[in-house]
Amino acid sequence: MVSEAAVKERSSSRSWLRLILLLCLLSIGLKVLYATLVLQQASSADEGDYLALARNLQHDGTLGTTLRGVGYPAFLALLMSISPGRPLLAIRLGQAVLLGLLPLFVWRTAEPLFGRSAAGAAAILAAFYPPFLFYSGKFLSESFLTFLLAWALMLCVAFPQQVRASAAVAAGAVLAVATLTRAEFLPLPFLLAAALALCWRGLRLTLRRTGPLFLAFFIVLGLGLARNYAEFRRFYLATDFGQTLWLSTYPEDWQEWREHETMKRTQVLSPWERDRALAVAGLRNLRDYPGTYLLMSAKRFFRFWIGSHSNMVAGLERSFTQTWRDGHYLRLLIKGMLLGINLFLLALAGVGLVAGRGAWRTWLILAVPFAYTALVHTFLFSTSRYQIPIMPQVLMFSALGMVTCYRYVRRAPAVLPRDRSKAVP
Repeated sequence: MVSEAAVKERSSSRSWLRLILLLCLLSIGLKVLYATLVLQQASSADEGDYLALARNLQHDGTLGTTLRGVGYPAFLALLMSISPGRPLLAIRLGQAVLLGLLPLFVWRTAEPLFGRSAAGAAAILAAFYPPFLFYSGKFLSESFLTFLLAWALMLCVAFPQQVRASAAVAAGAVLAVATLTRAEFLPLPFLLAAALALCWRGLRLTLRRTGPLFLAFFIVLGLGLARNYAEFRRFYLATDFGQTLWLSTYPEDWQEWREHETMKRTQVLSPWERDRALAVAGLRNLRDYPGTYLLMSAKRFFRFWIGSHSNMVAGLERSFTQTWRDGHYLRLLIKGMLLGINLFLLALAGVGLVAGRGAWRTWLILAVPFAYTALVHTFLFSTSRYQIPIMPQVLMFSALGMVTCYRYVRRAPAVLPRDRSKAVP
């Protein structure tokens, strides 16, 4: 016999799921509308690079350069092949669908951790967070990475309840594609496994249950490396570490780095020689200007977290200072509102982290991606757009902080993360 409470619980779960799916449809609709109305061409060098790589893959299956990972260009090439007549629109529509699914991923991730109230609030934030709308219309890897990380985290968060081999394999494959898109995510599966080990309180148990994840991760990663070897006769993810290190340690205005003698001198080298030469130059900068590097790293931390992302919107690309000097006060107001929204959500996330500190083992797996990414881009090159892939996890803590503040005002019992460290026997 099924108890009446179980029947009510099942009915409530179905009702919530219907609401979340409706929210996804609304989110997708908004992003599709934006994609069809804002049809500007690629407006940055990075966007042009990604489109050129995608066209190369579509034409003859080659990248032609080793500076970028193969993941995002392959995704673009796939979307472009669906609609050869209007490839840019196809890309925007595809990215709109991916980012429109975030409310479902966020809900499925946050609900077992923070309860339905916080999970519902997180899904709403994910549906209407303005930068997700902006990036759905850009040819940048951030939209693809946001989807991949949200999907992988949704699968991993379910592990403490029940580790399904299929879910572990899917999570490993998704994390491998994220690594093939941006090499900095290579350590992420190991960090997530460490978080699970702390949750389960056992290394041997973790190794046994995450085995399928690592198997799928290395297989998919190996396929990507084999593909690169077939074209370039070398196993590699991307040859941009040297340039990143040199740029991160460049002691002058970072806007001027393209014209620097070091960059010009290494242009004639092979990709691997250039990567090595720039890495050596970067280490030399660290030796010669350690104080400057530390100051730059402190600035990068704030550059990573504090941003309005309005530079991704046609007409709002210019800085606050330039917009003020040009007398575009309405645009300045919009940029200020977007910055205020972002900072407010970050503050709420801080409240959520504090509110849930007693059950940190439970939510540590959510904090790993944004803590790791923020650390990487404090010591290496940073811009606020690198924040986008980890924002679904940040928004979950923002929702927890929002519910915590609401309950505090209403003098209701606080909502706390559920302790799941012993959920799997």
